[in-house]
Amino acid sequence: MERIPIDWIMEVPPITRTYLLGVVGFSLLAYTGIVTRTDCYYTSELVFKKHEYYRLVSSFFYYGKISLDLLLTLFMISRYFKALEQTYARSIDFVWCVCLLASALVLYSTFVENLYQLGPYLNETMLYIWSRRNPDVEMTVLGLINFRAVYLPLISIVATRIASNGYQFKWKAEFAAIIVGHLFIYYNDAFPRVHSCESPLRPIWCWFGDAEITNQEIANHEIENQDADEIEDPRQTNNGNEIEAENGNGVADNEHEEINQAALENVEVPNENQQNDAEVVDPNGIRPRRPF
Repeated sequence: MERIPIDWIMEVPPITRTYLLGVVGFSLLAYTGIVTRTDCYYTSELVFKKHEYYRLVSSFFYYGKISLDLLLTLFMISRYFKALEQTYARSIDFVWCVCLLASALVLYSTFVENLYQLGPYLNETMLYIWSRRNPDVEMTVLGLINFRAVYLPLISIVATRIASNGYQFKWKAEFAAIIVGHLFIYYNDAFPRVHSCESPLRPIWCWFGDAEITNQEIANHEIENQDADEIEDPRQTNNGNEIEAENGNGVADNEHEEINQAALENVEVPNENQQNDAEVVDPNGIRPRRPF
C-alpha cells in the first residue's frame, strides 16, 4: 500500500509531475505563511515597474491553500496536462507549448483584462485544448448529466460561477482561457491543414536544422510501430509456405497415385475363365484350347 502513491506519481509524465509538485509546494508555503496570497498575484505594474519578476512564476503555481478545491484542481491538472503531454513525441516540445500558453495569458492579462492568478486560467486553457481535440468523449456530472467533452469548458465556467456565489460576470476574464486556447488550436492544428504549411507555433528549434531531426525521429517511431505490427507476418508467411508445401506434396502424391493407376490399367490381368481353363486338364491329355 505504501508504494501505490509513488507508483502513481511516477506514471505521470515529467512535465506534468513537475508542475503538480510546484503547485503543492506553493500551497504548502502559503499554508505555513511563508508566501502570502498577494505575493502570487500578477500585475504589470508590479512586474515591469517594480521589477518583481517572481510573480511571473508564482502566479502560475498558486491555486490557494490546501483544501478540497485544491485536490480537485490537482486531479484536473493530472488528467488534462497528462493527456496533452502524451501527445507530444518529446517533453521539450510540450514545455514549448506550456510556455506559449503562459506567455499568451500574460499578454492577455496585461493588455485585455487583469487576471491576477494565472494558474487556474492555464489549467482551463489546457482543458479547452483537450476538449477540442477529443470532442466526442462522453462526460458526466455526478452520474446525472451526460454531455460531450466539447461542452466541458462552458460547463466548467458555469460550475465556477455557482461555486463562487458571485453574480458579477466579467466575460473578458471568464472567457480568457477559451480565447487563448482557441487561438492555439487554430494556429497549431487548423492553420497548417488549411494552408498546407507548417504550424507557426511549432518550437523555435524546429525552424532550423533540428526540424529534420524531429521529423526523422517521428518517422523512425512510425517505422518501429509498423515493424511491431508486422512481427506476425513472417510467421504467417512461413505457415503459408508450409501449407503450400503440404499442398504440393498432396498434389505430388495424387499424381503418383494416378501414374500407378495408369500402370496397373496397362498390365494384362488374366481372365477368371483363363485361370479355370489352365487348371482343368483334358482327359485325353491334350491341353485345353486357349480361347482367342
